[in-house]
Amino acid sequence: MRLYLTPKGITVIEVTKDFQMKRGNRIFSVDTVLGEVLYGVYDSGMIRALPSEGNSIYTCYQLNPVRKVVRKSYFTEEDANGVETWRSLRHTYNTTERIPIFAELQRIEFLFDYLDRKYVKKLVVRNQKYKRVWT
Repeated sequence: MRLYLTPKGITVIEVTKDFQMKRGNRIFSVDTVLGEVLYGVYDSGMIRALPSEGNSIYTCYQLNPVRKVVRKSYFTEEDANGVETWRSLRHTYNTTERIPIFAELQRIEFLFDYLDRKYVKKLVVRNQKYKRVWT
């Protein structure tokens, strides 16, 4: 178990098991008011929030940055041998896709920056609201 501090001072505990470390995956825990919140950094380049007692999610949620892309959908027809005989553009649509981060250190830095944005800003906003109401 290792302790880390984000740039803005949030304590992060690494709770990675040996089999996860062998696969190149790392799991981090943040202790919040609601309980422990888990985050995973995976060898595939993905960063995810994991279901845990302090999190209100029931499935893994991806945190990677996104980019906008244009996708195309086609109608196709194949002959008896399975060879495509013709192809027609059905429609195009805009969507987003997650950008994997392949360097492990960059994935961890991205997670720590995310934690700073998520938890530090909420604490600042709560304190400002508290001061406005009671002073």
